Amino acid sequence: MRVGRHACGVCTAPLPHRSLATLGMTSLRRKLHLLMKTTLAFTLLVTLAASAADTPKIPAGYWPVEKSREILAKTETIRLAPDLSTLTKGEQAALGELIQVGFIFQKLYEEQRHYQAVPAYQQLVDLDRKLGSPEQTRNLLELYRLFQGPIATTLDNRREAFLPVDPQIPAR
Repeated sequence: MRVGRHACGVCTAPLPHRSLATLGMTSLRRKLHLLMKTTLAFTLLVTLAASAADTPKIPAGYWPVEKSREILAKTETIRLAPDLSTLTKGEQAALGELIQVGFIFQKLYEEQRHYQAVPAYQQLVDLDRKLGSPEQTRNLLELYRLFQGPIATTLDNRREAFLPVDPQIPAR
């Protein structure tokens, strides 16, 4: 008979080891092993379910993230940030009013370009907030800002709606 450490890791009884204590230990080990496998499987299922839940559910009609990335990768954004600290209080107040007027004119311009532009934009903003601002909706908001409406010019020079709106109606 061989003498050495048994699979239980505790005793040095001759192998094969068949004592009642060892049989109980083996049974316990099997149960622990099964419990660990079950726990691991459950954890994997929960993780997969959570990652599936993390994938935002975007309704039909919105461009996929790959298509918006393609266009945004070819654009460069330049932000102008002048120093406004030298403006007087009156000039700062006038600037605030001019910005508000600019928003009104921008909205009118977007409505002129496409009759569904303003409601489509509001739906996109609401969807972005509801989903926690995933990359897809952030990209679509950026496209809306770049093209000043829900119709974009693709890299092959076609005009396509990237939001669920009617196609652009040709001008007169």
